[in-house]
Amino acid sequence: VQIWGLIPEDNLSAAGDVPGVKLGLGNHPNPFNPMTEISFGIERDGHARINIYNVQGQLVRRLVDGKLASGTHQITWNGRDDAGLQVGSGVYFARLNSGGQIAEHKMVLLK
Repeated sequence: VQIWGLIPEDNLSAAGDVPGVKLGLGNHPNPFNPMTEISFGIERDGHARINIYNVQGQLVRRLVDGKLASGTHQITWNGRDDAGLQVGSGVYFARLNSGGQIAEHKMVLLK
């Protein structure tokens, strides 16, 4: 189940109104070229994963896959896939999975 919401002070897509769940996910700039800074927040220490998918739902890049402390984090995506190849212009989705919850955010790469 995808849950969409908004954290007003950060303007991040979030896990919405689920009690006890505070995932946040966003990027700047958006649209971007050639890089974007992805900001995300997790409520509890634990495993977190951020994957980038194309519009066909194919995994493009795994950016984060490990244990993180609670709080706000940032990571840069350079517009490259897991093989190091530059991806084409288009819409991509960042998906944050942490604590059994998921937040997604749409990003646009323009060349």
